Amino acid sequence: MIGYHKNMTFNKSKDAKGLHLEKINEEDLKKLKKWNWGAFLLPLFWSLANKLDLLAALSMIPFLNVIVIFYLGFYGNRLAYPRSKLDSVDDFMAIQKYWSKWGFRFLLIFIVCLTVILLVEIFQN
Repeated sequence: MIGYHKNMTFNKSKDAKGLHLEKINEEDLKKLKKWNWGAFLLPLFWSLANKLDLLAALSMIPFLNVIVIFYLGFYGNRLAYPRSKLDSVDDFMAIQKYWSKWGFRFLLIFIVCLTVILLVEIFQN
């Protein structure tokens, strides 16, 4: 799979709810409390990929989606890690780094396209 390292370990026996954050050590919990740019910039796709269907649906509702994207940015790692099949928080955070990169790429493409559209409109008049 793209973005997965060969040395990542998966826990196939983890149930749908995963583990509780109380069972995670302090160092790993500190990592999970970091801001999640991937969840913030790509809320619909990130939520669906991380099995957070309700938040994916809420991210589609106008005005409410603004609250949801900030919620996902702030709490995204802590919401998604227990649902992941990864055993290690470090492996999980490595995947989240890919989400951040793609989120910023999408933002850059959006800004470039918007700039081109605005320039075309300005110079047509």
